[in-house]
Amino acid sequence: MDQPVPERSLDLVPLEIWVLCWMLCSRRQIRRLSLVCKLFRSISLPFLFKDQSFHVAAVCHDLFRDNWVDRLHQPPFTSLISSWQVIFGNEVPVGSQHKDIENIHLLDEMRIRVLDTFRKTLHRYPKLSSLDIQKNIVDAVFLTALASLSELKHLKLYIPDKLVSYSGKHVAMTSESLQSLDLNRDTLLFDVFSRDIGLPNLVSLSIGIVRHTEQLFSHIVDRFPHLESLAIDSIQDTSPFPNLPRYCFPKLRSLTGPPSMIEALAPNRPICRAVMRQTWRMDHLVPIDDSQQARIALSRSSVPVTSLVLPGLILSLGLLSSVADLFPDLRELALTPARGGPVWRYHCIPSLDRRTWFTSAYRRLSRPTPGGEVGRRHVD
Repeated sequence: MDQPVPERSLDLVPLEIWVLCWMLCSRRQIRRLSLVCKLFRSISLPFLFKDQSFHVAAVCHDLFRDNWVDRLHQPPFTSLISSWQVIFGNEVPVGSQHKDIENIHLLDEMRIRVLDTFRKTLHRYPKLSSLDIQKNIVDAVFLTALASLSELKHLKLYIPDKLVSYSGKHVAMTSESLQSLDLNRDTLLFDVFSRDIGLPNLVSLSIGIVRHTEQLFSHIVDRFPHLESLAIDSIQDTSPFPNLPRYCFPKLRSLTGPPSMIEALAPNRPICRAVMRQTWRMDHLVPIDDSQQARIALSRSSVPVTSLVLPGLILSLGLLSSVADLFPDLRELALTPARGGPVWRYHCIPSLDRRTWFTSAYRRLSRPTPGGEVGRRHVD
């Protein structure tokens, strides 16, 4: 006689109830419950560990004698991770800045231990699809681990030049799954990704600072046939923008960059959204007329432009009339005021108000303003 099949708990209690229990519990409570309830554990763990963020730099912020031990006991959890943000902070030892705190060297040892463990165990996460790494050491060990992530779709790297170190011949990464790539500088693209092998499925490329314009575009012009979004915050190169073949980037829909880049790439491409960055030089801002030619070139896009963000311009009826004439199908328009310096990206301040901030030549930060593109600071 066949044994009766026991009823599954999931059939008795809807999944929504389990999810609601998970939402109302703290992580510590969930971990305690998972020790005694296998069903709750099996349901809650994927939610608990799917998205992880370990901010080593934040652990070392605002240290006092009364809180440094608690900061030391904030370990990361790595099981079942598919999205991971890791910020290691500056390589300057915390102990040298807080000599008045006894045993403060333990925090420096923790950072070194976590950094070393991360680099050596990254290859153990085959389901990782989103990775945000800031101030990690880039060497052959790290690149080999990065190349092993076959399901990685979204990658963001913020690596200063001094943290790039290769011992011998480095391993250049290539990935058919990668869809979006966000780098703080162009040289990372040359260092990490092989020029001989393309990224066929990449649809979004964002670079903070470009110092080698011609080298960059010769590196990407034939490698990203499906690119739909290209963003460059600042081009620190005095040479003219290179002439690009008309066939490159045929699917480009969103374009962010200085006027020279907009002027070169916008005509005869399906650009429907454009963000024009202010061009910065060491001594002065470029004249307003520098963006006029870019707006005219943008109006020659092969599809109507529906969203437009313009850099530090003087608001006037003449400007609005000119924009309306060039872009009759425009639905969204934002004008950013002239700033007193470049917009720096990748600010890692966990307590920072994420609303829009305005910067001027006289004040670095003022009170937050309502949402929109005016004066937006990138907070990642």
